[in-house]
Amino acid sequence: MLHVDQLLKDSRKSIQTTKDIQPYEDMEYIERVGQNQVKPELVGALPPNALDWRPQKIDVMKLGSYYASLSKDRLTGLVVLTTIAGYAMASAPLDITTLVSCSLGTGLVSAAANTVNQIFEVPYDSQMDRTKNRILVRGLVTPVHAVCFATLCSTTGICMLYFGANGLAASLGAVNILLYTCIYTPMKRFTILNTWVGSVVGAIPPLIGWTSCTGSLDTGAWVMAGILYAWQFPHFNSLSWNLRPDYSRAGYRMMSVTNPGLCRRVALRYSVAMIGLCTLAPVIDVTTWTFAVDSLPLNIYLTFLAWRFYKDSDSKSSRKLFMFTLIHLPAIMMLMIISKKHYGKKQTEEAASISNSEKNPTVKS
Repeated sequence: MLHVDQLLKDSRKSIQTTKDIQPYEDMEYIERVGQNQVKPELVGALPPNALDWRPQKIDVMKLGSYYASLSKDRLTGLVVLTTIAGYAMASAPLDITTLVSCSLGTGLVSAAANTVNQIFEVPYDSQMDRTKNRILVRGLVTPVHAVCFATLCSTTGICMLYFGANGLAASLGAVNILLYTCIYTPMKRFTILNTWVGSVVGAIPPLIGWTSCTGSLDTGAWVMAGILYAWQFPHFNSLSWNLRPDYSRAGYRMMSVTNPGLCRRVALRYSVAMIGLCTLAPVIDVTTWTFAVDSLPLNIYLTFLAWRFYKDSDSKSSRKLFMFTLIHLPAIMMLMIISKKHYGKKQTEEAASISNSEKNPTVKS
């Protein structure tokens, strides 16, 4: 009996302390609905100091910001820019309608993939400081709502690519959604190879842009994809270095967690590879030799920062490398477009006719 009395006293003390507990300030999806006194004789009644919580209705005025968060708007913006760069580098003449369809379609495809990724990773995002405030983790949007948003984005995006560009561009968009959501996302839990798969995902947008313009995957498209692929490693590996506690706590198999030495070596290797890839562009007549010369200082400095990251293996060197990659890629894309090899009128018309035939196939009788 004394034991039971002691338990009751402890429970009362525990209840009493609830008045000192403040709700997590970022948990906007819950609200305090009062501290109404309840009659003690009611069966199952809450203690006087207990807080009653309930879900808050979606704020329609904030839906735009919620959808931007689900889409990872900054990442999607970068994806769209690389898609536009791919279109600009192709040999066919500019078609504004196709360019707009290609850009918006790729953006919607990216938004869909990012949303599905967040739906799958809610249990793990809640354990990471970097992602614990995402709207699905906080309950601002329900999973069903997010699924509907992703479905609408993917369907609309692929249709825009198919009808506004061509079937090849639409196929690449669909493949990228599947690659990101069904292969890359689950692989993060099991193997460090996820980084290589994720780099393929990042290399596909310029292919979508190029094929939207020409209707084919030419050599130049693969060079652009190679540059995007190589860039992912110094970019992501330096980012993940300072997120090791988060990734480890959430159970992600990242190079920076399971093999830190390999993480730094890979970042350095692919930084060096950028020099070769940028030199390859004029060799195959995608750009003039000006591009190889102008891009060399950027790539040398990228390699230098990657070497410092490899040697020092600290947060300062990784942060410097990461920040420079954000400048490096747009600069390389801009230099590539400026140094684009201008084809003759006949070659341009041939490329345009191929693109138009892809958009408007005819049936021969």
